[in-house]
Amino acid sequence: MLAYGYSFSMGFMNYYLSLGLACFGLAILWRTRRIDWIAAAPFAMLAMLAHPIGFLWLVGTVAYTKIRAKLPGWWKLALPLAAASGFAAICWYTSHRAALLADWDRESFYLYNGADQLWLFGTRYFWLARAAFFFGLVCAGTDLYLRRGENEWWRQFELPFELYAVTFCAAALLPENLRPSPQGGWIGLLGSRLTAISAIFGLCLLGGMKARKWHLAGFSVSAVVFFAFLYQDTGWVNRLEANAEKLVADLPPGTRVLVTIRAPAESRITFISHAVERACIGRCFSYSNYEPSSGEFRVRVQKGSPVVTSSADDAEDMASGEYEVDDTDLPIKQIYQCDEKDLTRLCIRDLEAGETNGRIGYKPGTR
Repeated sequence: MLAYGYSFSMGFMNYYLSLGLACFGLAILWRTRRIDWIAAAPFAMLAMLAHPIGFLWLVGTVAYTKIRAKLPGWWKLALPLAAASGFAAICWYTSHRAALLADWDRESFYLYNGADQLWLFGTRYFWLARAAFFFGLVCAGTDLYLRRGENEWWRQFELPFELYAVTFCAAALLPENLRPSPQGGWIGLLGSRLTAISAIFGLCLLGGMKARKWHLAGFSVSAVVFFAFLYQDTGWVNRLEANAEKLVADLPPGTRVLVTIRAPAESRITFISHAVERACIGRCFSYSNYEPSSGEFRVRVQKGSPVVTSSADDAEDMASGEYEVDDTDLPIKQIYQCDEKDLTRLCIRDLEAGETNGRIGYKPGTR
């Protein structure tokens, strides 16, 4: 369920791959021998190439575990307190540095406990995620009660719980979005991404329990419901992309388009416009693609390019439907949702100089 959760559904594939590579590195270095450092190095380098968060997680977790192992007794508590204090300091600094444009625009912090990775296309996922999290707590509580007589049974849970708590603090305190450079792109959905790591440590805690048949039954029910929901909603996205492919099939090669597609109002998976942009491959150019102008990816754009905008601000306005079309952008077309009752139905039209590109089309919360 986590593998097909929020990070996957949002299309954060570089980040997703980086976390996977970091997991291999952590598995190798968990009980380190000298040769293990050599074996883990390629995974660390590949994780860094994929996305910096996976690399930082690998390095940070290894450093945490090695330092913790050397601390005696109650001194071990200093480490999670120091980590939480560090995240609190970052929170204070970014909130007082106006130039960073940091925001914490998300739901209540306690909802971001790892189970939110199952909250995808609507509120029904939210209730499923809460039910799965609650069932996990019941499993853990029952296991703790039944094993209360065992000597030092709790030691195997100490480190995973500390790492889970530290990651929870990171997801709660770090900004959701910030912009270090006025000319560059946004570092977006940071806290929402980090909860994938919270979920991994949460599964480590569950993995330490004695397996019971009713655990399998409960989580199997959760999985069946989750994938039934996912089958329905990815089918909806597939229909959207299929309609986009039909729409752009007859466009002259090299046509520039602006995609102003909105997710349903209750959906947490907001970047569905990429499904339409994929239909452009080999046929047209998504002129609003934010990656080349952000300067944060390997494919970049020079000013004046006829293929994609070179302004990160313009790319953001184009995607949100708030861009005023300039003479130099023409000819250019808009792909938009033209049926409020069926959001997979798409239309295309020519844009004119001086008009706002999102003037026509579906907008959540409006009639």
